[in-house]
Amino acid sequence: MKKCTVIIGTLLMGLIFLQACGSGDETVSQMVDSSDEQRVERLEDVINDSEVIVKGHFGKYIDKDNMVRNYANPEIPSENTYTEGHIYEFHIEEVYKGEVDSTINVMIPYASEIKVYDENAKYVGNVMNESTEYKKPDPEESNILFLNQTGIKENLYGPGSIPYNIVIDKDESIEFVSKRIEGQLEDNVIVEGDSEQAYIILEHREDVPADVREEFVVIPDLLKGKTLSDVEELLKK
Repeated sequence: MKKCTVIIGTLLMGLIFLQACGSGDETVSQMVDSSDEQRVERLEDVINDSEVIVKGHFGKYIDKDNMVRNYANPEIPSENTYTEGHIYEFHIEEVYKGEVDSTINVMIPYASEIKVYDENAKYVGNVMNESTEYKKPDPEESNILFLNQTGIKENLYGPGSIPYNIVIDKDESIEFVSKRIEGQLEDNVIVEGDSEQAYIILEHREDVPADVREEFVVIPDLLKGKTLSDVEELLKK
């Protein structure tokens, strides 16, 4: 069996469970995408998990690639699992940790491919679930990125942790890019009681009708009470 590694910080690939239900003349497969991940509790954990921390802005889109790689050789993509990453130039204004060129390439998580099965456990196709950490880069925004080398090719970096991208607004207010952070949860995120567990139902109705329940843990607001100056002071220690 081939082992795979995922270039998305501490995220570990989980299991997909299934069933199906009828909706008029259309059968909509009901899938569950569950991942096993470590919940980050402090900003210091994100810092410690990252080999490179930089401030700058995104440049042009370069390409896409599979973020799930062969465990023994990250230059080889997984044959069985596909998480699409989008590669962008990133122009660096300041380096807080690590040694990098003035311009690097960064692979950001875009979407994961989910295999869909019908009520008879027959494979019927794939759907793509957009990552809860995805936001199309805006070259007009400044960002602080927490990164690790991917091992795919030279000068290509990926998330060192989840979350990994702080957006700096023009008024210098800051927030991590994520749809599942306390205080900035998306409207479609359903939290289970008082627990840290939550999920989103993503509906697909095009080529392969499916509802995918994506399960994850809610991330605490790691920047609560912190200003940009506070974060930069911590990064420069």
